[in-house]
Amino acid sequence: MLRYAPLVSVVMPVFNPGPLLARSIESLLSQTQCDFELIAVDDGSTDGSRERLEAFALRDTRVRVILHPENRRTPTARNTGIAAAGGEFIAFQNHDDYAEPNRLERQVGFLLDHPGHGAVASAVDFSDPDGRPIGRPAVPVSGPLDHRWTALTDNPFHPSALMVRASLLRDHPSLRFDPQLANRSDYGFHVSLLGIATVGVIPDVLVHYVLHPGSISRRHAEAMHRQSDLVAHHAIQQELPGHPLTLEQVAEMRAILLHLPGESLRDLATTKRAWGHYWALYDAFRVRHGMAPTSPSPLVPEPHTMTPGS
Repeated sequence: MLRYAPLVSVVMPVFNPGPLLARSIESLLSQTQCDFELIAVDDGSTDGSRERLEAFALRDTRVRVILHPENRRTPTARNTGIAAAGGEFIAFQNHDDYAEPNRLERQVGFLLDHPGHGAVASAVDFSDPDGRPIGRPAVPVSGPLDHRWTALTDNPFHPSALMVRASLLRDHPSLRFDPQLANRSDYGFHVSLLGIATVGVIPDVLVHYVLHPGSISRRHAEAMHRQSDLVAHHAIQQELPGHPLTLEQVAEMRAILLHLPGESLRDLATTKRAWGHYWALYDAFRVRHGMAPTSPSPLVPEPHTMTPGS
């Protein structure tokens, strides 16, 4: 029997989110855009999430549950969801983030109105697990050139705020989340996406990202930074083939630009050298495109634009 094809497939990797899972799913089931399926990929949870997901599936037929017998990490879970998706559009949402009621409607409307765009992202804000605001919202820069510039040093979008045309993923089977980048696969995915498509921006907050203060260990944070350096170096080579920045120089530059922790931040010579790398990169990008990015001044990424997680 043929399965009904929804307009939107929402892919949600799930691994031990605890009670926050219910809020995330409820935010989707209450969407003003009702024509969607939620593909929840349980990635070996041991906290009762499988049972919670199955209860949601019994309650609402739009919820589809796929079980991984063991934890295979977020990139693989997202790829499993992509493979199972039947919608014209594919949106992503983390298991503890939650959406505004009109998130899907706004993003579908944007892509229907802008057929030349392969994807759309929105702004996000940040809160603690109890919903208390943290910091200020992160709004993606607007414009294809600015996206590509930002991606040379930092993640330009948040995965929970992204919707992609399913046809783009079908036509580009390599456009997937890299399991080798378990901590920064979203950044890698966005760099690959920008290499083949234009991403639109809705500057309003449509998704709330949940931060867990103190939950990221020093070892985990270091792994995230190392993998981000790898992605940034790849992005530079994709955008500017043959550019001479080494991986070590990219890491040094990102540490200064994004105020990452480390001994180098107290070294004036290192700081001066890192800014030299930055301006050389900026000049090369400007020459490559015949103009500067659309911002009236050079774009220096701010710490809050970074998207935690994978």
